[in-house]
Amino acid sequence: MTASVVSGCGATTDSEQNRTSGQTPLPNGDSFPRISGSTDGPEVLSISESGYSCHIACRDAYSTPAILDLGRLNGGRNSSYASAISEDGKVAVGEVNDGGDGRNRAFKWSSTTGMVSLSNMGWSSAAQAVNSDGSVIVGSVAIDGDAVAFRWSAQQGMVLLTNARGPNNRSAAQGVSADGSVVVGNAGHPFRWTAATGMKPMDGGYLSYVHGLSADGSRAVGSSLSVPGEEEHMAAVYWDADGHMHPIGRFKDTGMADATAVSANGQWVAGFAQDDSAEKHNVAILWSEQTGFQTLGWLHSGGYARAYGISSDGTVVVGNATDGAYHGHGTGFRWTHESGMQSITEWVQAGGRITRSLVNQATGVSGDGNTIVGFLHDGDPFVAVVPGR
Repeated sequence: MTASVVSGCGATTDSEQNRTSGQTPLPNGDSFPRISGSTDGPEVLSISESGYSCHIACRDAYSTPAILDLGRLNGGRNSSYASAISEDGKVAVGEVNDGGDGRNRAFKWSSTTGMVSLSNMGWSSAAQAVNSDGSVIVGSVAIDGDAVAFRWSAQQGMVLLTNARGPNNRSAAQGVSADGSVVVGNAGHPFRWTAATGMKPMDGGYLSYVHGLSADGSRAVGSSLSVPGEEEHMAAVYWDADGHMHPIGRFKDTGMADATAVSANGQWVAGFAQDDSAEKHNVAILWSEQTGFQTLGWLHSGGYARAYGISSDGTVVVGNATDGAYHGHGTGFRWTHESGMQSITEWVQAGGRITRSLVNQATGVSGDGNTIVGFLHDGDPFVAVVPGR
């Protein structure tokens, strides 16, 4: 495993060594450096604008409300994102550009290690999902021009799910169970993988797509054009542990619907759908078998929202929305029944102070709903945290 720690949530002294070498010794104890600025409220912790990387960890990353800019590998381009976070909120994963060779790499990040590249295997790679404690990560890696699903663990490193290639010789893992034993994804068809069975196709064929998996591995969610009677529009679906596909349907039977995330117990499903307006607005949705579809509203009457992540119990949903109070710009949101839809900036601001809106999209959330990942407007991955909220 190649370890590359980059400009994460902290800052170094502005020394010539930092600017030229791109690394500094790992700080420890009371000498741990903090960014300049106020210490009595949330801060946007970022040194990506300084143009160099630092070898740094975030000892107190979760102590106060903050948006943490995770930076880039070796001064890479701003084409990176965090796609998911572990249920315990301690490990974020995603894709980051490596300035060393210009390629995108799957990464894991924690407050103790900073950003770590999972492997230099292949042309590029991306991590899409992580298990409950961050010990197993899944995604895809480009081998000989084709994407191949992988499963990574600290013990085995990056292992290709070589039998998870589809008819076009491509595959990608999109979800993993809490214990890391079950992997789901797409390989020209939806698939379910375990070490014992290898890759087994699930219902739906090449017009169906998996996006997430429940903690116990019993329910995968996604979308399909193969639902009987729904072939004209993409419909939200889920798959059971035997790989059988079940329709969730389309919101108000008007346009497409997509299930993007599922709660730990499989009861609640988040995603997005088209409403019944002439414009076919995208609306963020929450669904269960008991309640059916619920819409999550707009962000200050913004008129567009998509959900991409959900907490363990289904009470917190995150995603992307246009912000009617911010000239219709896209931003990340957090939703609960009590608060309604808030921008990530508003959520963090409620815990203290923040000076500007930076978040473009929220893609994942911890089990308790207090830690959120995604990417910023400048293309850097982020972790946002409000302790105990």
